[in-house]
Amino acid sequence: MPAKTKYDYKKLVRAELADMSQLLHSLTPEEWENPTLCEGWRVRHIAGHFVGGYSIPLPQVLWLLGVKYKFNFPRAAHEISTQCGEENSPATLLAEFDRWTTAKKHRGVATVGPMKEHFLDHMIHQWDITIPLGRPRQVPQERKIAALDTLVEIKGLTGMAPAGRFAAGRRLVATDVEWSWGEGPEIKGSTMDLVLALTGRKAALDRLEGPGVAGLRRDMLAKWNRGAPKPKMRPEKIVS
Repeated sequence: MPAKTKYDYKKLVRAELADMSQLLHSLTPEEWENPTLCEGWRVRHIAGHFVGGYSIPLPQVLWLLGVKYKFNFPRAAHEISTQCGEENSPATLLAEFDRWTTAKKHRGVATVGPMKEHFLDHMIHQWDITIPLGRPRQVPQERKIAALDTLVEIKGLTGMAPAGRFAAGRRLVATDVEWSWGEGPEIKGSTMDLVLALTGRKAALDRLEGPGVAGLRRDMLAKWNRGAPKPKMRPEKIVS
């Protein structure tokens, strides 16, 4: 793998948004109320996360982050997402999701920070929904490889766990695509489990195999115990 990957992240983001739209349109009224892997969030809150992220004008986003939330990104994301999800019906959330995510030019917090992190964020949030629902998600092979190449570069600038730091000093091997990276104690798993585990999903961490898993678990716990925000995830069984 080259030192830095070269992908059209705008195109990848739009592909993930199209898949998310298809998923949301397929949900029953009961499924909109289903818990997700994000603790305290139902499906409607993740939809609200996207709607808020793409609809709130950037100046308002900056004011909210700086003045109201004192640059506490996790708190801002949580409160804006849950409020948007609670105050709107599924029909309204769908309409607003499609309106803003298919716009020719995106706006809002979704345009702030590295686009590669938004790509991975969008992919992860679909698994946050589909795993508890027991709906296996079919991701194109080339997009899986793009996600894995991106994973090891993530620095956590948008509130995501710094997966690249956790991957350093280890050899990662995907079991569902031809991909490997790094040197050191080996960690093997599916694309989904590698991505979810290195971005803080404990349920996926438990599914990885290899001599490097114990060290990864230790380093992630140490990072969280030093005061880094802990991902709030539910321990549902992973569906591949």
